[in-house]
Amino acid sequence: MPVMKTIEINGVTEQIIERSDYPIERQRAILGEEVTAVLGYGPQGRGQSLNLRDQGFSVLIGVRPGRSMDRALEDGWEEGENLLSIEDAAEQGTIVQYLLSDAAQIAMWPEIKRRLRPGDCLYFSHGFGIVFREDTGIVPPETVDVVMVAPKGSGLTVRNHFLEGRGINASFAVWRDATGRARDRALATCFGIGSGHAFETTFEHEVYSDLTGERSVLMGLIQGAFKAQYEVLRSHGHSPSEAYNETVEEALQSLYPLIGENGMDWMYANCSTTAQRGALDCIRAWCGATRRASSSAPTATRATGTGSTRSCATWRDRSSGRRGGCSASSAPSGSRSRPADRADLRAGRSGALRLDLRTDVRYHSVMPLPPIEMSLPFDSAPEPEDDEVRRRRCAHLLGLPGIDEATAARLLGIFPTLGSVYAASEERLREVVGTVAAARIRWFLDAPLGLPTAPPARRPRWRSAA
Repeated sequence: MPVMKTIEINGVTEQIIERSDYPIERQRAILGEEVTAVLGYGPQGRGQSLNLRDQGFSVLIGVRPGRSMDRALEDGWEEGENLLSIEDAAEQGTIVQYLLSDAAQIAMWPEIKRRLRPGDCLYFSHGFGIVFREDTGIVPPETVDVVMVAPKGSGLTVRNHFLEGRGINASFAVWRDATGRARDRALATCFGIGSGHAFETTFEHEVYSDLTGERSVLMGLIQGAFKAQYEVLRSHGHSPSEAYNETVEEALQSLYPLIGENGMDWMYANCSTTAQRGALDCIRAWCGATRRASSSAPTATRATGTGSTRSCATWRDRSSGRRGGCSASSAPSGSRSRPADRADLRAGRSGALRLDLRTDVRYHSVMPLPPIEMSLPFDSAPEPEDDEVRRRRCAHLLGLPGIDEATAARLLGIFPTLGSVYAASEERLREVVGTVAAARIRWFLDAPLGLPTAPPARRPRWRSAA
């Protein structure tokens, strides 16, 4: 057994597990008799399954007919051989990688649960379903291992790094060790999918850190900062190209790559003294603002050693339209309940609840969605139109406050995708659907956590008039 390495950061010692600790021979010794069933062929499902296949492991793919299956066929999976329905793949796998979207995991769980056999291993790459199991209903049988391997990057990055001969870091956790082999199964699979280093965590810590990161430096903060700086420059007379170059182009093409190469100090060393001084003068203000914004995310509630300190309104209530709330009964003694400690629940005109956690509240505003892969176009490039896509787009928009069928039809007649609706400015929305509907849409999309479940009758004071 190799000696695991440790790293000490600010007085905290952590164990690092490297790929050399689990070479391919050891991976095959552990996984040699296993059949890995990867359910879902989204970014993570595709990247992880292809890497496992390229290293010679026995892999099945479980998908539904549609774009995911088409993509899998293009990647060389063979229908009826290693490309199966989700149910059949779950039936045949001994390690079941549950990589459907969070909403689809909830919808499919009864079918998956009854196909798990004693000794199987249920594998996640995100802990949402398990951490919020009282709400999602995802409660695995006591006879199966439950593990998590969470790559610290998108599925595309997992795949590209593997093809380049390097690995991306991943965290791993064991939630239940029913067989005595759960840790080895998790780590062998972790390096089988191409990870470079593995760091141990818990399901709870992974969920809360992931949710915080997505709303802050990984996604939300970056988009918000880009948008704010661009608008400030434009409002002071700078041309669109100048505002874009100073905001996006220089960041992505020049400065951020320097951080990736050798760290923050390396970026500073390659910038002018004026730039360095300006940045250093502003760090404290930005740090404070970002800390406050991060703390107001739905992740402010901290996980304890035994699980989440709160429970959220159930997803199942959404299909019945029953309004619910969050319970603080499981909070630690002496804790104070704050609006930021509660899941963000909003009720639209249909009364269906929306849970703004891992799953985008706007993407899954109409529940329950049909039990298929989430195929609503949600990017800037229009997808081929068909009646079903248009029907689902319309149903989605009707879940927003203040949107009737006529308004939804006007929006779909102008904007090619739902993503372009959400990216539109309030001024543009006013041109399409009028002042009242535009203000209500933007309020819903922009409102911070902890606000009431209906928009105010008057325009919010924090939004400046056009």
